[in-house]
Amino acid sequence: MKAFRFSLEPVLSYRRQVEEMRRREFALAFRATQEHLQRLQGLFAEEARAKEELRVLEGRRLELAPVLALRRWLTAVGRKIVQAREQVQRRSEEQAAARAAYVKASRDRRVLERLRERRHADWSRAEAREEQKVMDEVAGRKWGDARGAMA
Repeated sequence: MKAFRFSLEPVLSYRRQVEEMRRREFALAFRATQEHLQRLQGLFAEEARAKEELRVLEGRRLELAPVLALRRWLTAVGRKIVQAREQVQRRSEEQAAARAAYVKASRDRRVLERLRERRHADWSRAEAREEQKVMDEVAGRKWGDARGAMA
């Protein structure tokens, strides 16, 4: 009995490698998005603290210089927040593209694996038929020999 050989095994192996590469790319894109989201959340927290501090300073009405400095700083943080939002948006788009590529690679691999499974099942059935032919032939010979001995 010969061993099963799938003629597209090299293609299947390549598709597995591509899928793994796309999975890693997606994981990196996901991680980058998460890091940018954390950075943005940190900026929001800084902004909230600064606004609270500004509210306290304005309530005291002591000196104008610290209030102005804090307002300038809040403006700078606001610009950083805008930039961080844009980066999160870009990273999210990259993550979506990486996910789509990963899903496609996974689908391509699964198609070939299903084909391999069908071909293996066909091969198994053919091998079973061949084995049954041999068994029938052996049984037929024994039957013929037994009948010849009886006559």
